[in-house]
Amino acid sequence: MPKGFSLHIGVNKVDQTHYGGLPELLAAVNDAKTMQQFATKFGYERILPLHNSAATAQKVLETLSDWSKELTAGDILLLTFSGHGGQIDDKKYYTDGDRGTDETWCLYDRQLIDDELYEAFQQFKDGVRILVFSDSCHSGTVIRGVGDDDLESTVEGMLRKLEKKKLIRLKEMVGNKPYTKHFTTVYKPIQERLKKNAANTNRRIGAAVKLFAACQDNQKAYDGAENGRFTGMLKELWGTQMLNPTTSSAAMIKILTDQYQYPTPNMLDYGAVIPTFHWNFPMTINIPDADRVAGYRNPPSDESIPDLWSIAEPADAPPQPLIQHLMVTITFTKGDYDPGKLFPLLPPGLKGMRFPDKDTVIVEYKNGAFGNVWDIIYAVLANAEKNGIAVEVEPAQTVPVPVEERKDGDKSGVDTFGFRENWPPMTNAAQVPFAWHLGPEYSQLAEARDQVMAEMEAGRITQKVRIAHFDTGYFPTHPAIWDNPNILRDLARSFVPGESNNKAIDIFYGGNENQGHGLGTLALLAGWKMPSEYTNGENIGYLGAAPCAEVIPMRVGDSVIVLDSESVVEAIDYAIETCCEVITMSRGGKPSAKMARAINKAYEAGIVIVTAAGNSMVEGNAKIGPRTVIWPARFSRVIAACGVCQNHYPYDFEAQKKFARTRSNNFEYMQGNWGPASAMQYAVAAYTPNVPWAEYRSAKPFRKSGGGTSSATPQVAATAALYIMKHRAELAAKGYYQPGQQWKKVEAVRRAIFAGAHLPPNFPEAKQFFGNGILKAMATLNTPVITVTDNMKMPKAESSWFGLTEAIGLFIDRRRATEPEMSATQQQAIAMEISHVLLSDPKLADLNDQLAYETGGWDNQTTDKLLAEVKKSPFASAGLKNVL
Repeated sequence: MPKGFSLHIGVNKVDQTHYGGLPELLAAVNDAKTMQQFATKFGYERILPLHNSAATAQKVLETLSDWSKELTAGDILLLTFSGHGGQIDDKKYYTDGDRGTDETWCLYDRQLIDDELYEAFQQFKDGVRILVFSDSCHSGTVIRGVGDDDLESTVEGMLRKLEKKKLIRLKEMVGNKPYTKHFTTVYKPIQERLKKNAANTNRRIGAAVKLFAACQDNQKAYDGAENGRFTGMLKELWGTQMLNPTTSSAAMIKILTDQYQYPTPNMLDYGAVIPTFHWNFPMTINIPDADRVAGYRNPPSDESIPDLWSIAEPADAPPQPLIQHLMVTITFTKGDYDPGKLFPLLPPGLKGMRFPDKDTVIVEYKNGAFGNVWDIIYAVLANAEKNGIAVEVEPAQTVPVPVEERKDGDKSGVDTFGFRENWPPMTNAAQVPFAWHLGPEYSQLAEARDQVMAEMEAGRITQKVRIAHFDTGYFPTHPAIWDNPNILRDLARSFVPGESNNKAIDIFYGGNENQGHGLGTLALLAGWKMPSEYTNGENIGYLGAAPCAEVIPMRVGDSVIVLDSESVVEAIDYAIETCCEVITMSRGGKPSAKMARAINKAYEAGIVIVTAAGNSMVEGNAKIGPRTVIWPARFSRVIAACGVCQNHYPYDFEAQKKFARTRSNNFEYMQGNWGPASAMQYAVAAYTPNVPWAEYRSAKPFRKSGGGTSSATPQVAATAALYIMKHRAELAAKGYYQPGQQWKKVEAVRRAIFAGAHLPPNFPEAKQFFGNGILKAMATLNTPVITVTDNMKMPKAESSWFGLTEAIGLFIDRRRATEPEMSATQQQAIAMEISHVLLSDPKLADLNDQLAYETGGWDNQTTDKLLAEVKKSPFASAGLKNVL
């Protein structure tokens, strides 16, 4: 029977002779007691609390050393800490894997360095489980000496103001004075010993170490009146449907991240890989095969050892709960935000808020306060109506329809670095070049790129174009990116809450299978010259379609699984501010009124926007996502990037079978979206799948199986950029850079792309799948700049979604005799929720696709049929069902 020991550290008060004025906390000791209660509930047989003056560095390290002699394979150590956290300069003493700073716990007498914890964990026997909860600032990697640079967050100023007003307390050790003051007597001997030991000993850890941290290394955690925010959230979620003894570690970090937007919790694993430790609730003592070690993972990373995230969850694992996003964006539509107007709007259950701009507040609600985010929206709108306050309310985050080219939990996409076997190219893979999609019989991008670069070298093109790259961020050290001087690293930005100055680095949050998506799309857009050793021995030259364009990486999310419309809106504003002329975004989802306004603003500013048409997933009998084009690609002011395969037939299961008569019916689980005809007026197709995809921390820097409309999008955006560079003089001569006329540049570029696109004459159905045709970059470059007239301006992106707003208005009118009158804002919210339900519920996917083709308006019969089906959906809110 496995044993469980637990150590619970809570430090409100520290020795001020060492720290010199570090503020006292209120809740750290209570946090330790709360975690002790959890340990008692789970049956830990030895429990040691260390509070305030009892929590010395010597006592903590002695306890760990003593317990390491008793615990054996299969046993578990639970270590929890709540208190101030710090970062110290480690540039002189860093060990392998460090990056110039160490994260620390501020114990009573001194700071305990993360490398000291790592050293303490080395003492434990192979197969022991060590579970750490750290409710402190800078705690993302505090159990090991591998940290990020100290980065300022967008909300830093707001946090400081709130702290001065005593509305919050940060659990941060302000400044580095204690370290500097006591460096010679305390910290220098420790760091010198750590460096010496690291050089002279085997750094491998045999225990399986798992950390749940309150925040990332570059973030601050909050104190509270009763509990710190992180521990308080654990306490609040404990025993609920969302967090219970059946919840795995992977599900747990996703739930915590969803419920606790800023700062962002982190999960970190290293040491022994024990699969059942990962797929069972982490605090459970007695789990199956608790001592079965599948391999080892220790910093620095070793690719030869098992990847914890690739270990398949057992088939009989309990289903994980559906994550709810209880956050709404409230926009004051008439004038600046006024606190006196905000609070009358908010129903009970408030958890937190942030203020992205002067007219907007993002409000987060506690789990259980509402069953559905739309019920929050209807409550806010009702209060606004009652108080005569003009606001617009929509979800701050949604789970979008797919644009990712990889299956959840599958980090490689395929078993090897070859092509996907069941999509073209297939049997002829050996004859297809590594970057085949750039060739003259395909996109023509290599020829178009080389022509523009030759004209630049000759001095005939003197001004580059600037592209905003919206994605999950990038890895600057990847060989496809490292040498490209046109990646504007200094302007790169993250718009993920709490990360705004991280230069768009793709930070790994435990459990995020989408890390590297932005690297993949950026390499297709702007990849530099590739040595043949990276490209299967082929000398392909430049990998990217437009490496000569300036690119600003913009991190608009840490995943393509959750779409935060606010981050995209902020990124669009930044793209305008930094004079970008093209936006490429390989993501999309559900309609947002705020995003629609941002699209309009970018269009008027002369920015060509290219976004993914989306993908639908098919696995067995399951159908996930609509078959039709998603938002924002659905807006008429955006170019929708659809897919075409290497055999020149659609990126579509049925089309491949019917028209191309491919040899296999066993297609991969994902296909591209297309339709309805109204959306395809502004669409073009680019080649996918089986295009090069940049990989990070893999045996090879590329795989050949990149796919999805994610891969098509940067090809279309690159063509737009090359056209602007070649034809800038003509565009300027026609006045398309003049104030009020910039939208004409967008139309000139879009229509050149559409004119250059190819519709295969032997494929009559091509327009249905490809819209304006298949991308041909040279044909586009050779298209003269057209004269754009005022009547060619596209209608505004707006939130009428399928005409649902009007249909709902008529439906309400029919019931007005028996129902209270409903405002136009409330009707629009109902229409938007219906569209979200249609995009969320797999059972309504076919209905969603049928309704997308409604072009003649809505009759009563169609409306009633739709609403009857939506009312049955488990995705519909109680408020919507009451209306229906």
